[in-house]
Amino acid sequence: MKRIFQLLPFSMLVTAFLLLTFSSCQKEDTEYYEDLSFNKETYFVPLGHELHVNIQRGNGDYEVVAADEALFEWDFSNENYYPGYFKFKGKKIGTTTLTVADKKNAAKVNLTIHVVDPFQFFHVLEIMPQVKIKANASSSKLEEIRQEILKYRNFEKQQVILLKANAKRDYYIFKDDKSISVDQILENGEFQINIFTNYGPSGLTLIKQGSSNSQHFKFYFPGNEVSDYLKIIIPKSAQNQELKASNRNYLAESPLPPNDYFHIYNDVTSEIAKKYPEVESASVFHYLHILFRIQESETAIDQNLLIKQ
Repeated sequence: MKRIFQLLPFSMLVTAFLLLTFSSCQKEDTEYYEDLSFNKETYFVPLGHELHVNIQRGNGDYEVVAADEALFEWDFSNENYYPGYFKFKGKKIGTTTLTVADKKNAAKVNLTIHVVDPFQFFHVLEIMPQVKIKANASSSKLEEIRQEILKYRNFEKQQVILLKANAKRDYYIFKDDKSISVDQILENGEFQINIFTNYGPSGLTLIKQGSSNSQHFKFYFPGNEVSDYLKIIIPKSAQNQELKASNRNYLAESPLPPNDYFHIYNDVTSEIAKKYPEVESASVFHYLHILFRIQESETAIDQNLLIKQ
């Protein structure tokens, strides 16, 4: 009796070990699938242009159904990026639902797709004064002159500019990328844009709502290339493939990638030369980053800004 009592604990340990081993094997045999998810539930596709949307989590094989296929066309790829991405192209302005189902685990996600007038967001990264002093003139007041030039800046660092290529060609300015909503608009109005053509002055013109005055900026493009992301909001009649960049010899070459960045500047030579006659030329440069991936970021976009009004 005593021996049986001593063996019981050992037999119980063996049984427990076997159960754990069997359970472990079962878990190893069960294939794990990622939950299906996107960064956003709502996306804005520019009419006539493409939007790339990455799948955040998934298993690489999906079934896609659009409630209204007339609004946009889509293509899927997981080449060079897993779990894959969609490429949407707007065909007709409107709103629909896109249902994406993961074939591996039957998970579904409903996306709201708005096809809207072409638009682009820009982030003001830096504001720089540019000045050239006349030959043989003193440059002792160079820093003072630069500070004076900055008084003529048109934006503040971190501000975000939205340009919409709708019929009215609206523009909006926001404090930063945390404030992109209708109730956070600092300034708005109409804009005109041309790229070195015979259809008007090259550059960007902003006409503030309620004002007869306009602000005109010239362009400077690193590498002499106009970004494809900027062309989204430029009428084809205002584009020129034979683009030539500014030849202002006091402007240093920018190391920034040409497809993500460009500069707008306004000439303030006449204003500055009145106070500092040694100045030959003076401009305020605004360094802009094209936020072409804004819909993949955490930035919330008020749909009332983009849906046709």
